[in-house]
Amino acid sequence: AGLILQLDCPDLAMTRVSQFSHLSVDEFKKIVAMHVEVINYALQGIDPERMRLHVCWGNTEGPHHHDVPLREIVHTILQARPLGLSIEGANPRHGHEWKVWEDVSLPEGKVLIPGVLDTTTNFIEHPELIAQRILNYANAVGQRLRLRHLRLGPQGGGQRRLGQAGLNGGRSAAGVPRAVVILQTLSLRAKRGNLVPATVVATATRLQCCYAPRNDNPAARERRCQRGASA
Repeated sequence: AGLILQLDCPDLAMTRVSQFSHLSVDEFKKIVAMHVEVINYALQGIDPERMRLHVCWGNTEGPHHHDVPLREIVHTILQARPLGLSIEGANPRHGHEWKVWEDVSLPEGKVLIPGVLDTTTNFIEHPELIAQRILNYANAVGQRLRLRHLRLGPQGGGQRRLGQAGLNGGRSAAGVPRAVVILQTLSLRAKRGNLVPATVVATATRLQCCYAPRNDNPAARERRCQRGASA
């Protein structure tokens, strides 16, 4: 039916602090391995291409200095059946972890979906900063990269964090020009010979097209998406 099943799995990262803080990192990694085994058992019979796994450390406004590093759990979570892996990639505690993917190869067929907007802050990031984040992942991962969080407004738990009057509208208004600048930056650097995979540029095109002005009717938005996908 064209549906994608997303499994939100904070138990694979966030619970290191919320439930298993009494355990050592090695002990927690055993918990993660057990949970991945259970997830794989429960998902038998579902096409891995129709699933993605979301792993995060929570959007609590705390120091996060006890978060388990991605490097400690990455090999285990990559064993989960869903081919898509959605992870945080922009907040102050984990924004540097794109470098993990310089040393860790994605298994065949896996697709990384990094978050490139920080939904835990009221700041509206500069488009150049977002472009830098995308390029970091693009150069580290290569062809199997997808982008998320490029949307008109914050995602998930970030919605309730951004409580000031008018702020959500401000982020929404910034969404389209932000995506346009990213697309232009990627295209320009690709033409100059930098190692930016063509799939990343195409993905950015589709994101820019799909997240069109809110007053577009659904048919116009879909036509815009289709043009972006074929660009």
